[in-house]
Amino acid sequence: MLSQATATTQTGYRCTVRRQGHTLNFEAFTASEAYAAALLHILTASVAL
Repeated sequence: MLSQATATTQTGYRCTVRRQGHTLNFEAFTASEAYAAALLHILTASVAL
């Protein structure tokens, strides 16, 4: 199961992803960059399996 949330920070945005019991945070200047970092991580982790 995958869940996500986005929040603003003092320097930009944070995308928090919860997947398979792990919580990962991705911070970036824009929300789209934070989402992109999270998506890239998930896609590359899936390929490594």
